[in-house]
Amino acid sequence: METLHADLIPYVVNGIVHHPLVVTPLATDASSINQTYRNKLDQVKKAEDVGDWTRYIFLYERFYRLDALLSATQKGLEKKPSEFWALVSDVWQDSENIRQNLSRWKRVWRKKVENRQACMSKEDLCVFDRLPEQIEIWRGTSHKRYVDGISWTLEREKAIRFARRFSSKPRVPLVARGIVKKGDVLAYFGGRNEREIVSMQVERISVTKIDHLSSDSR
Repeated sequence: METLHADLIPYVVNGIVHHPLVVTPLATDASSINQTYRNKLDQVKKAEDVGDWTRYIFLYERFYRLDALLSATQKGLEKKPSEFWALVSDVWQDSENIRQNLSRWKRVWRKKVENRQACMSKEDLCVFDRLPEQIEIWRGTSHKRYVDGISWTLEREKAIRFARRFSSKPRVPLVARGIVKKGDVLAYFGGRNEREIVSMQVERISVTKIDHLSSDSR
């Protein structure tokens, strides 16, 4: 009977293999897991060899794609500004753990790589161009320590839904209101219907507690 590949053994946690290239329950046949891992290793190398950075990054499991983006940047992606920013956008919008990697994401957004607007689609650029010079934005969260993030929304109701989604007793959902200058907006993303504003230069105006029983976002 085939045993788990030596590279994967350190990544077994609570019966789950949580490797950058393979995330799966250990109950799955080890030979199948090993084959998946070997195939992905081979595909990652081939993608790197030809500079197919999209394939390179998205061969990694979602939780590790920021790592893959940073790796690709070091391996040459940064020399292709439009592709770099397009992939920053793809990985950002695909990510479900922005807060856990906030300091690294800030380093990515601060990159002195030209043509940052390439992170936005044509549709998003059209919306961005129509935004006023002073923009009212909102952010929903479950804890006061997370109020000062870099992902906001143009819509208060969406912030309220985010606040409720990630809160649980005894935490009370919080919604922050801020103002940002258009020149300090790094990106606007309309995907997922979130009307997202990315900025590290937000003037926070107020923070409001949202009653769990309130119906203003229903």
